[in-house]
Amino acid sequence: MHPDRSGIPMAIFGDRLGLARRYADWLAGPGVERGLLGPREAERVWERHLLNCAVIGELVGAGERVVDIGSGAGLPGVPLALARPDLRIILLEPLLRRSEFLCAVVADLELAVDVVRAGRGSGGTEAAWRQRCRGVTGGGPIGQTDEVEYGVAEA
Repeated sequence: MHPDRSGIPMAIFGDRLGLARRYADWLAGPGVERGLLGPREAERVWERHLLNCAVIGELVGAGERVVDIGSGAGLPGVPLALARPDLRIILLEPLLRRSEFLCAVVADLELAVDVVRAGRGSGGTEAAWRQRCRGVTGGGPIGQTDEVEYGVAEA
């Protein structure tokens, strides 16, 4: 059974399930077309990406700030923002094409999420946007040094 019909997505996303469905369409369509997800991922977007990413919201306190380092297609930051609109999410992505995708998704879904195009040693560490973070996520190959640099050290 497709997880969207199982009741699990409704339990996780609640009244934002429609937005989660739109994000799934973004991932399975433009996300695959732009090479942000592999072509075989389109059929397993819910199980492998949306649900897996959203459940980490249970580990984060109410209203906390979370930075998603190397956000790519928005995983896990966007599902987390959909499941937990009380969180303050920052999507940190160094690559232009990925950050443009993220900006389009965030605008379309009207999410209160900040997209920052920055990487190691650049604007991502500027005090103008960087504040104390209680959580740091990363879907890609990042090192512990990067996590500390981008927020955990100030938590």
